[in-house]
Amino acid sequence: MTEILKKYDFFHIYKHSKTKKSEGRFDKAGNDYDLSVLDELLKKRFLANPMTLNPVKLDQHSYAGITNIRFYDAEGHVLSRKDEPDLGISHFWVFNIERADTLKKAVVVQVERDIQSGRREYGDSAEEGAASDTVVCFNPANGVVVLPPRSGMGISKLEQYFYKISRQQGLVDDVVVDKTSAENLEHISEISEINFRVTNVVTDDRSIKNAGLAKYNEINNKKMTMRLYGGNIKVHEAVALIKSLLKMNNEKKLSLEKMLVDGRENEDAQLIDLINQRMIASNNVQVVNGKIPMDAMMDSVKDAYLSNKIKLDNSHRAKGGKGV
Repeated sequence: MTEILKKYDFFHIYKHSKTKKSEGRFDKAGNDYDLSVLDELLKKRFLANPMTLNPVKLDQHSYAGITNIRFYDAEGHVLSRKDEPDLGISHFWVFNIERADTLKKAVVVQVERDIQSGRREYGDSAEEGAASDTVVCFNPANGVVVLPPRSGMGISKLEQYFYKISRQQGLVDDVVVDKTSAENLEHISEISEINFRVTNVVTDDRSIKNAGLAKYNEINNKKMTMRLYGGNIKVHEAVALIKSLLKMNNEKKLSLEKMLVDGRENEDAQLIDLINQRMIASNNVQVVNGKIPMDAMMDSVKDAYLSNKIKLDNSHRAKGGKGV
């Protein structure tokens, strides 16, 4: 059975008015965390016959529409399409949104044939365009959005889509911050990969040599990316290396642009960004006949959300119900 690792980024969205006001639902900073309009519209889409729906025009050449949608209760139990969603309970949505670009043709290549005879193009008409799918998890209660990085429908395009269907102006997003630090890594049970990038190593002292970066200065290059993976990475030694690099970063002996740690805490996958501290998640998705089924991708983004739900709920409560 073939599996592939899928990664997800976490955002939270809310409404913002440039005019700071306290009347209505906006707070003094001009922020409003009521996303019930989007909740109602997703319910309407859930109940609609997909054969009767038209894509929404985002801009001159870009269109988007939801092709599959699911309603889950807070524990991750899916609602049958025969039932009507109860928006009064704690819940979240998972859906696939398809974006089409009429400036682009769809190209299919048969890789076992030569480059010309194995190539087919579709979409010559001005009303046709290449499409891409993006799975999304959305909790309207706290504004959490989970979606794959570098997807066809990124967070800004998703906000644009939400605006088009709801006319809720001023939707903005923030990266969900993960409070995990290097100290928390002491309790991680397994590290499968460390990925970091350094720039501006300014000294060749003993700490640089101990971190294995002496050659960096000798070669006199500007950046170095290193990926440690495979084998049986020893957690204690790996954490010591990570802490050493972070210490040098704090002391301005080098500049860490990226520090990603992929591993497991008990049975839960952990993907930690120690530089940007953004919340990210990953899990394995089964590949069938060389392709990732849509149902599997929707299950995957749901699992990514549920694996971090407790942290998100705690953050939402700590912020008084205003984001995460």
